[in-house]
Amino acid sequence: MIESIIFLFFIGIIAGILGALIGIGGGIITIPALTLLGLPPYVMSSSSLIGVVATSISSTITYSKKKLIDYTTGYKIGIITIPTSILGAFLAREISLIDFKFYFAIILLTVAIYIVFKDKILLKNKDNLENTKDKRRLMIYPIAIIGGLISSLFGIGGGIVFVPLLILILDTKMKIASPTSQFILLFSSVTGLTTHMILGHPDYIYGIILAIGSAIGAQFGVRLLTKVKETTLTLTFAIFLIIIAIKFFLETKV
Repeated sequence: MIESIIFLFFIGIIAGILGALIGIGGGIITIPALTLLGLPPYVMSSSSLIGVVATSISSTITYSKKKLIDYTTGYKIGIITIPTSILGAFLAREISLIDFKFYFAIILLTVAIYIVFKDKILLKNKDNLENTKDKRRLMIYPIAIIGGLISSLFGIGGGIVFVPLLILILDTKMKIASPTSQFILLFSSVTGLTTHMILGHPDYIYGIILAIGSAIGAQFGVRLLTKVKETTLTLTFAIFLIIIAIKFFLETKV
């Protein structure tokens, strides 16, 4: 028990740092760690969300002081995520561990591909920004709805959806997209966590330990945002995600 708590505390710190830096929510890190403890999917996702909420609150407070959050956009997207964040909490109890790992592996690979090819995608996207502006804005709503569902069902917050949405569709700069994503996560993660709590899903001990570690890590991440070399960070992170995804795919074949 003590070993698990120490392990999750340090995982929470790492998740908080990466969550604040990249804006994708620390659940991408905490969920693989929680699978090692043999927990059911709904316990993993709900406990992970406790850490995601902590990261979001901690990051948002600091980012707001630095005036890096686009509140207008954040409110619009955040509100859209609320209904499906509630739905995701209910669906979490219905998914098997094998299916959970399989779909989560797909999410990990999607994030990794986005991270590796982000610059090329952005460069190509800039050529068509003005011509497709109205069409792209129509995509905000269905994408945000998906983000809310993923947030609560898999306990990752939804930043995997929100950051690309902000950058590729709304042409938001990375240093604004990441803070704004953390603000949006407040809506999806708090709503999802509240629903999970009503349903009695979380393991509060593990969740609180993750939350403490995530809150601490988020402060480091915020301070590193303007200092760290983004290319090195994201490439290392992408490789890590691919390794975990392969591990999960192999486990679904057992």
